[in-house]
Amino acid sequence: MGSMRHIQLISILFCLLLASSAAGWVAEEGETGGFEGEEDTGPAYAEGSLLVRTEPVQGTVSQLSEATSAIGASVAFDYATLGAPGLSLIQLPDGLSVENATAYFQGIPGVIYAEPDFYRYPRIVPADPDFWRQLGLQNTGQVYLNNTTPGTPGADIKAVTAWDITTGSRETPVVVLDTGVDYTHPDLAANIWTDPVTGAHGYDTITRTSDPMDQNSHGTHCSGIIGAIAGNGIGGTGVVWNTTIIPVRFINQNGGTLSDEITGILWAKEKGARIFSCSYGGD
Repeated sequence: MGSMRHIQLISILFCLLLASSAAGWVAEEGETGGFEGEEDTGPAYAEGSLLVRTEPVQGTVSQLSEATSAIGASVAFDYATLGAPGLSLIQLPDGLSVENATAYFQGIPGVIYAEPDFYRYPRIVPADPDFWRQLGLQNTGQVYLNNTTPGTPGADIKAVTAWDITTGSRETPVVVLDTGVDYTHPDLAANIWTDPVTGAHGYDTITRTSDPMDQNSHGTHCSGIIGAIAGNGIGGTGVVWNTTIIPVRFINQNGGTLSDEITGILWAKEKGARIFSCSYGGD
């Protein structure tokens, strides 16, 4: 039982974190979807140049000048003119790769760092019509609901920054152990698990059937917070856009029993699940 309680506690904390993004997840037909600032798939950094920072002490400028001349490179721009002494943009000679140049300059005495001239691209922000309400994901100080005070800018889970790194994976299933999930929901259907053998979408521990359809809406709402599809012009967006939600129903209008909860956990574990959303309480 200790391990079950441990799983439950971790899962509840996980869902409480996700709940901070819940405001406004209402799937209504609306604007055309897509993303504000589609991420460019271009190169990571510029070829032929390098940023080098030296100690702003006497002698390092001449050392850098000598090191640069020795390989046929040149200083394209000295950032000391903008208030950053010691920082230079180095123009590399033809045939010298950025990787080799980085290693070369990092070995020069007095050099703090040498790094590629990295490109920056617009962040991926979903254009779902209700995303602006989800101040838990991106809080710019907006008034997300009538007759409420504005949010606090930056008081969010930094989802927009995280989406630059990953928007999730179908290979990471999340079990929603709850009142079931509406697996036909247009903002969820593409992220719902399907049994490759039976075609079922989860399990109902109350009826012991493979139809976990939500009859309360709570589990569907939690699923939307976790993994509502982004950029489709419907409702808001999930914390992750690409995931596999496994619905397990064990709560009805009267609540759910610990035994049915355990059954649901063990059933999902057999399906390979390791992450559980448990947005409920009890003794």
